[in-house]
Amino acid sequence: MTARRLVYVLNRYSPGDASHFWHVLHLLEELAARGVSILLLIEKADGVPAFHNPGIRVQALRTRLPGLRHLELLLRLRRAVRAGYNRIFVRIAMAAALCAQLAATFSDARVYFWQSGTVHAFDRAQPAGLRKLRWWLTGPLPFFFVRNWVDCFVTGPESMIAYYRDQVGVRGDKLRLLYNDVDVSRFAAIREEQARAGARAALGIGPGQLMLLFVHRFSPVRRTLLYMPDLLERVLQAADVPACVLVVAGGGPELPLLRQLVAERGLEGRVRFLGEVANRRIQELYGAADVFVHPTYNEGFPRVVLEAMAAGLPMVSTDAGGTRDLVGARQSELVVARDDAAGFAERVRVLLRDARLRGEVAVENLAHVQRFATPQIARMYDEVLFT
Repeated sequence: MTARRLVYVLNRYSPGDASHFWHVLHLLEELAARGVSILLLIEKADGVPAFHNPGIRVQALRTRLPGLRHLELLLRLRRAVRAGYNRIFVRIAMAAALCAQLAATFSDARVYFWQSGTVHAFDRAQPAGLRKLRWWLTGPLPFFFVRNWVDCFVTGPESMIAYYRDQVGVRGDKLRLLYNDVDVSRFAAIREEQARAGARAALGIGPGQLMLLFVHRFSPVRRTLLYMPDLLERVLQAADVPACVLVVAGGGPELPLLRQLVAERGLEGRVRFLGEVANRRIQELYGAADVFVHPTYNEGFPRVVLEAMAAGLPMVSTDAGGTRDLVGARQSELVVARDDAAGFAERVRVLLRDARLRGEVAVENLAHVQRFATPQIARMYDEVLFT
């Protein structure tokens, strides 16, 4: 049997990071428990994570300066390949993927590159100019080489396989399906009534109020502001909807525009802006919420949807990317077309007004999310990478 030795290249690590890179740590623990020897290479690190399993080694690059950082990464990857590491997994970072493929040249090591997102059409539609030239040099140009050079192009869920093959031009024989994972146990404890009450009190949510939760980055590619006017008007300003508060966790360039929109409508008391929240603490917000809202125009494999499901939350979402692949039949009825901002707000109204429906969808989500639990996905990684 071929030795199972994996180099996992992580873009960045910080204990306070709001991104979903935090989930990677638990996944690596589960992979190591299955007998995979792992070298975690972190490109930009503020601290080094500690692991329980001695089968995981961690190296943080010493320099963050582009060019020099990638040279250091290339040299470390080359040493790892010579030491017998036969699989390299790179998530999102195209320059790192090119370094990995170069390091694997003339060896039996294989490179797996992960990407999931329907952003390519959005990028191509940007107006010509210096900004688009910079985008082309840092986006489509390196992606062309990554797409054609790496051994395997990894994405998920199922609909994203078709997207990358038919619309992005990735060869079908290179494509591999992998799911994102969620640490279900991390979200279980916050469903207990005492934990929930404490989380709601910390946010100032009254006993008679329902809490809507939004967790995501406000970037133009997601076009979240497309949905917000209807959500504010048809839900927060409506007299026939139960009293509710919208809690917003996330940063990004469009966040000031949302703050302005809320202020113009006099809804400062009904919308709470938390900024970016460290992912290692995000479960506390899910535990306080009653409904999760996921309005987005471009997506791939949204891990926030998995987090909401693991927390036992019903949700309203657009059908961007692979979102509909993740949910069951009942929850799917609350997924609307991504161009239907009014329909999105109406589904939120329905959910807020129907406690029984909220309960039914919550039960389905808790059951359905088990297929994305970290031990299951670690097994999937093991099979995809080493068979």
